[in-house]
Amino acid sequence: MLNYEVSENLLAPLVPAGVVKAVCEPVAAKRRPKSDYDAKFSLPYAVASGLARGRLGLAELAPSALAEPRIEKLMDKIEYAIDTASTFPRHYSGEVVVTLDDGRTASNRVAVNPGNPDRPLTDAEIEAKYFENCAISKKETDARRIRDLVLDLESVKNAFQFEAALGG
Repeated sequence: MLNYEVSENLLAPLVPAGVVKAVCEPVAAKRRPKSDYDAKFSLPYAVASGLARGRLGLAELAPSALAEPRIEKLMDKIEYAIDTASTFPRHYSGEVVVTLDDGRTASNRVAVNPGNPDRPLTDAEIEAKYFENCAISKKETDARRIRDLVLDLESVKNAFQFEAALGG
């Protein structure tokens, strides 16, 4: 989470050239997503949310989260650059470089995106994401019941049994 003041030229995310039109342009629209769909395809929003909140999940795509002043302030400081070392489209690589007020920089590079066949998610990571997403609309007991049913699909007699479990 962001716990320090940043300079005027805060961020220079490096992105593959092949994704610029989808997540970086037009800049004004990407800096002010109007819906969860817009936010999903906004590099400024994803980076700002990641820095300020330490995450970008379904809860951070709620309408109230999109217009937070601290997030908007960060989005205004983001200027992207092309990642010439990218292996896109095989990998959705990227890097974020943060310039602090004192001139120091910090960076983080992801050469191979999590979930890629070259960097598969573990069962524990998949389960954690599932429960995180379910928490928005399901009780934990319902989420666990659905998980157990999915993990034992061979025992499901028909689609109605699965549908009933999803309905809670």
